Amino acid sequence: MKLTQLPILAGLVIAAVVAGPLIVPAQAGQRKDPNQDKPATNLPNYSNPFRGTVENVTANNVVVTGDKGPSGTFVIQAGTKILRDGKPIMAAQVFKGDAIQVSFTVVKTTGLLLASEIIVGTLPAPTPETPADTGGKKKKKKQ
Repeated sequence: MKLTQLPILAGLVIAAVVAGPLIVPAQAGQRKDPNQDKPATNLPNYSNPFRGTVENVTANNVVVTGDKGPSGTFVIQAGTKILRDGKPIMAAQVFKGDAIQVSFTVVKTTGLLLASEIIVGTLPAPTPETPADTGGKKKKKKQ
């Protein structure tokens, strides 16, 4: 090896040593999270539909204080149907203090509550309480 090639080789070795740590984190970020497919352990057990009073509302979610105590935050999606007195409205037409009923699904891996239908104002008669499907075993009713 000629002496003129030695500085070039040394430069390549130094570049590899410096760039090595930069490449590893990028590859590590591409690995699948082993907890990604595991169900969330703290899923809410709200009645579905959830009834209460609007505490706060944005274009993306609505926070509802439940008629029977707990509050819930429901994600408003592009396909969420929002009705007031049977007529479609926008999330911007839902106000703090409105009576509200939210039908929803639970994302089992994250616990997010995805609103499928929101009824605001005059609510339909309540249905018998049905806990949200949290992926657990159903309890048998005693007879």
